[in-house]
Amino acid sequence: MVKIEKYDCKYLDGYRPCHFHKEKKVPCSECPDYEPLSLRILIIKLGAAGEVIRNTPILHKLRERFPTAEITWLTNYPELIPQAFVDRIVKYNLESSISLTEEQFDLLLSLDKETCSCAMANKIQAKVKKGFYYSPLGKILPFDSDAARKWMTGIDDNEMLKNDMHYVEEVFEICGYEWRGEKYILPQYPKSRLFDFGQIIVGLITGTSHIWKTRIPHIEKIEEILQLLISKNYKIVLLGGPEEDQKNIALKNKYKVHYFGVNPIEKFINIMDNCDVIITPVTMGLHLAIGLNKNVILLNNIFNKNEFYLYEKGTIIEPPLSCTGCYKKEFDEHCPVKDCTLLYDSQMVVQYIETAGASLRK
Repeated sequence: MVKIEKYDCKYLDGYRPCHFHKEKKVPCSECPDYEPLSLRILIIKLGAAGEVIRNTPILHKLRERFPTAEITWLTNYPELIPQAFVDRIVKYNLESSISLTEEQFDLLLSLDKETCSCAMANKIQAKVKKGFYYSPLGKILPFDSDAARKWMTGIDDNEMLKNDMHYVEEVFEICGYEWRGEKYILPQYPKSRLFDFGQIIVGLITGTSHIWKTRIPHIEKIEEILQLLISKNYKIVLLGGPEEDQKNIALKNKYKVHYFGVNPIEKFINIMDNCDVIITPVTMGLHLAIGLNKNVILLNNIFNKNEFYLYEKGTIIEPPLSCTGCYKKEFDEHCPVKDCTLLYDSQMVVQYIETAGASLRK
């Protein structure tokens, strides 16, 4: 085997010249920018999109504890990972799975409770493993006691309903740290002022994933909220993805509000950043709004509201029912009403905006 000098350099990939060599044309053996790898960390958090965003606060802690570490993040959503905090962003596929199992890491953070993610965690070589793995009996289990509480709330509805920790706190606990107010980190995006109506601009996200049909606001409730906002002379920007496109086009035409269509994630974030307050169900847009430090009005019905932390900039509105936090994906015969999203108090939405007032534009 050929002996290679400085093969452990942080900037060497062994396939092409690094950017320092491109700039200075200095051979590796003489390079003044050589930086040996001190610690290698792998984060496995594949999805969903909103879940990836709200795992980003852990990067603050990792960079604080291990400032020179090489951090790799394996994900289905590379466009949502902040490049300034992560050295390698790896798209999950067969090729990356094979490659990563041949590498060695000092710390593995397996943060998904999904079969494929946990099976990957089994195969990865790491000195310390935190989070979740896949057992020989085909069960997802916690690596250690730090992940045990989160694991238990996932399999026991009673424990989930008693949970008083928000999600980011839980992520830090799984990793063995204490959350101290660390915030979301969004990817870089082109910032521009797209509109300035001289009034409070309300972004309204009209839907969410159809996997959870129970958390999609009923169209009657969306229209009721729209009518109230229009009567108060607020400017409304409809927001959503491909699943909401036809709905938003129809609402735009009916109420003469603003809608900019389906956009790439960078443009979508910029549109949201132009809004002063975001009204949203539980969806990726919720976490983007939190990352943008926006005032958020969260319409929640099926989840334990303690799971969400709005960083003291927003409010959570729920149906006046004792069965909130049911975690149902579809309404059934046991539900007290056909669709509890119809019970959201639209007046509370307007009341929050009016109470916040001028502070929304800061």
